Amino acid sequence: MPTQGIPRGGHVRLGRLEADLTAGPDAVIDAEAGGLIEVTGTIRLKGGATFQGSLSCGELRAAKGTVRVAGDLVSRGPVRVERGVLEVGGRFEAADVDVGRALRVAGPIRCARLEVGGELEGRASVDATSIVAGGRIAIAGAVSAREVEVGGEAELGRLAIGSLSAGGRATVEGGEVSGPIEIGGTFETRGALRYGRLEVGGVVRLGPGCTGGEIEVGGRLTATGDLRADALEIGGLGEVAGSFAGDRVEVGGQLSVGGTLATTGAVEVGGRLRVGGALSAGSIEVGGEIRAREARIAGAVEVGGRLETEGGLRAERIELGRRAEARGPIHADQVLLRSRSRAETVSGRRVELEDRAEARSIVAEEVRLGEKARAGEVKYVRSIEIGRGAVVGAPAVQIPAMPPVPE
Repeated sequence: MPTQGIPRGGHVRLGRLEADLTAGPDAVIDAEAGGLIEVTGTIRLKGGATFQGSLSCGELRAAKGTVRVAGDLVSRGPVRVERGVLEVGGRFEAADVDVGRALRVAGPIRCARLEVGGELEGRASVDATSIVAGGRIAIAGAVSAREVEVGGEAELGRLAIGSLSAGGRATVEGGEVSGPIEIGGTFETRGALRYGRLEVGGVVRLGPGCTGGEIEVGGRLTATGDLRADALEIGGLGEVAGSFAGDRVEVGGQLSVGGTLATTGAVEVGGRLRVGGALSAGSIEVGGEIRAREARIAGAVEVGGRLETEGGLRAERIELGRRAEARGPIHADQVLLRSRSRAETVSGRRVELEDRAEARSIVAEEVRLGEKARAGEVKYVRSIEIGRGAVVGAPAVQIPAMPPVPE
């Protein structure tokens, strides 16, 4: 194929060129009438160049400098700007894109592979198989891709992608990431997001209606609405303004849920657990405090500090740790109040108060009061054991059967 050359700083006007095109640094190419520069072959640029109009070509290659296209850029083959910048004023379509420093596009981007060594800025949508940037990605419109990977920060519109990874911070409008999201620093979604798995080293801020698989956060998680996750693991603090549903929860510090909290498996919180609505779980272990409107637990409950419910706690087994306190009725097959713990109304098949523990009222099939334990009143079905120095405010009463437990 023949080749047409443009010297350094040359200024020419082109329409359709059935040849290859080479240009020296700082060349300027104006479009003829119709505003389209059409090169059927390969464009090779030795430095920066400006195309005053839309550009169509077979392939575009530049070694360095800034390449500017005022209108659309459509390439049937790859686009390579090795150590430079590419700016497109309209839409950008290419088979494969590799830009060394920065790519800035005003219109939609459509390509197979999109790789930028530094910064990628798209003011409209991006549709690609793979999007990779070494520094920063900012895409205002919708993003469709199999994978998005950025070394630094990402700010993205609505997503329909397979995976997302960022070394620093990522902010998205919402949408769907079918696979993993891996963020080194902070992740934020303004709207609802469906995700496969979310792993963040620092802070997570989620919009209302997010749902997906496992969430693992090193620092803090905040959700402004309802949240659904197969598993929730937070190293520090968690706050869900709406309701949470999932399989299991593990929080190192404090978890606050404004609505209901429902899990099929275990809930483990190192500090405080506060639930504005009903709490249901397979089991619960809390080192500090539990507050909920009511709690229904399929398995065991262990509380190290304070337990407070309005509608009461029901479980298979309840254990109040040493010096713990329960406000509100508690009922379980087995209830154990460790030394110096206190409770109000306690009922179950077997209720045991260790040394110096206290309960205002006990109704159980079997009752055991440890040394110097105290109970305001006791009703039992089969047996009662009273340790040395234990005190019952009124004489214990044997009853024929356990009364129904209030729902």
